Amino acid sequence: MNTIKETKHGKERRKPKPFTKDEINKLLDKVPVVFADEPANIPRYKTLIRFMSSTGVAIVDGVQLERSVLEHAKKTGVLIIHRQKTGKPATIPIHKGFLNELLAVLNGNPRYVFWHGAALADSETKRL
Repeated sequence: MNTIKETKHGKERRKPKPFTKDEINKLLDKVPVVFADEPANIPRYKTLIRFMSSTGVAIVDGVQLERSVLEHAKKTGVLIIHRQKTGKPATIPIHKGFLNELLAVLNGNPRYVFWHGAALADSETKRL
């Protein structure tokens, strides 16, 4: 049986396509509209979007960002997260100002920054 060969077009099509600044701004502008019934969470959701777009982490990694990672980053200036999909660590330099923004949106959960921990992480990812 022959295997399917990867084409140049297929490879190009599967490459990551980061949002432009305009697309990110449009997305951020929609947060208060989409989450109008959760006004207290709007700053946290905006920070989650900025976190994902500035670091390149997937939404599942962003949702499951742990407080302990931020505490470690305060000392080192680097976030070290374990990717949920691959289980591999990722080391991400983080600006002190943005780290302070992340610390300011803590949600009261003793373990996670963005996730409340009451539902499955996959459910929260799909909801957002």
